[in-house]
Amino acid sequence: MRLLFLTALLLAACSGSAVAQSSSAVADTFNVRAWLVRTEILWDTTAQAADYDGIRALARQRANELDDALGLIRACELWEEVRTDPEQGWGYMNLEPLGPDEYLLRVHCEHASYNPSFVYVHIDGTQAAVVQAPAFYDGAVQEPTPLFLGYETLDVARRRFSIYTRGTGMGDCGSLDTFELEGVGEPATLIEARYRACGGEPPEHIPDPREYPVVYPTR
Repeated sequence: MRLLFLTALLLAACSGSAVAQSSSAVADTFNVRAWLVRTEILWDTTAQAADYDGIRALARQRANELDDALGLIRACELWEEVRTDPEQGWGYMNLEPLGPDEYLLRVHCEHASYNPSFVYVHIDGTQAAVVQAPAFYDGAVQEPTPLFLGYETLDVARRRFSIYTRGTGMGDCGSLDTFELEGVGEPATLIEARYRACGGEPPEHIPDPREYPVVYPTR
């Protein structure tokens, strides 16, 4: 399990650089405002409860439209067939307002091991782009990647988001990285990285990830 976790981190930190080149460009020809208007029903919980299958199919369709414009499937490191495979989790989306006419959209990729994977789309006015961010791994800040692995926490007021990546199912180890969102098409800034190694006897107290030792910036 530990090897699986470390492998996942390595892939997210290192293999994303090739994907990054095609995933950070701002989609100038994509009418993101019209897309948001046509997508409003997805955020209606009443509609979801009344017609889950219909809303799910519509969500996949809207996600595929974003994929055509921004290359989300490639950013997710998934195969093209997931666009039409109803058994896959691709296409679930959450929209968080950041300010007037500005949003952070989370698009689910898949669930692997103990952690989901996803990408962010930063929308501001008429512009939209996949968010990239550098991870801290093996003692160094890596090249920005669009793929996130773990569980998100948003701090809208500070324009920050944190990603907690579980190292085990019980959540007694792993990493917690905090980023600050920049402009559309610009990589997010790594503000802090915390890490607790896996292995040994399970602790009596499962620490909060915010209690993990800080490994970046170094003190």
